[in-house]
Amino acid sequence: MNQSPLFDRHYNCPVCSKQFTSMSVRSSAVNAAEVESDRHIIYRGPSPLHYTITVCPSCLYAAPYSKFEQPLPDHICQKILASNKNHNNLPVFGGIRDLSLSLLTFNLSIESARMKELPSSQVAGLILSMAWIARESGLDDIEQRCLNQALECYIDAYTREAEGKLSDVQLAYIIGDIQRRTGHYHEAVVWLNQALNSKNIKTYPNIEKQARDVWALIREEV
Repeated sequence: MNQSPLFDRHYNCPVCSKQFTSMSVRSSAVNAAEVESDRHIIYRGPSPLHYTITVCPSCLYAAPYSKFEQPLPDHICQKILASNKNHNNLPVFGGIRDLSLSLLTFNLSIESARMKELPSSQVAGLILSMAWIARESGLDDIEQRCLNQALECYIDAYTREAEGKLSDVQLAYIIGDIQRRTGHYHEAVVWLNQALNSKNIKTYPNIEKQARDVWALIREEV
């Protein structure tokens, strides 16, 4: 008998203490087909991206599954509970997800991230992931809106987060690629140059190649 690519993870919500299950993709079922320039991975078969966000069915607290159960300060919990108390007729988040439901989970995770006052780079990562889901759904307007919001957060992270998880090279590159995807070609070139001229660029040979590849795309598109 073939094993299902999905399985149930068990969670205990750190906000309202609700216990529940939510589906994830087995690592053995993950099959990447292509990686786009902004790190969006296209999969053969089920995409783990669609199940990245865990949503509490009771209070709607949402976060990446690997961080979902991390304890939160009481004032943050109260803020989340107050914000989400009036939602009605919600879908089932813990089962199989289509693109529309995956898009909603990321929207909820962004709301939760902002209430937790997470660093801009972490919020940007969630918004960029939402843009990927919109791209997969063919929702160009939502993708562009998300890309522009992610861009603002990444630029803020570049200027203010001295010790974030992303280096200056990684941030400059992703900002440059998003600028290209939103039609800001001059700004894209400036940021790609920022990445390529960094003293740390040789530490990131993959980004160096990707930055030059994006440069080539800009020459084709302009």
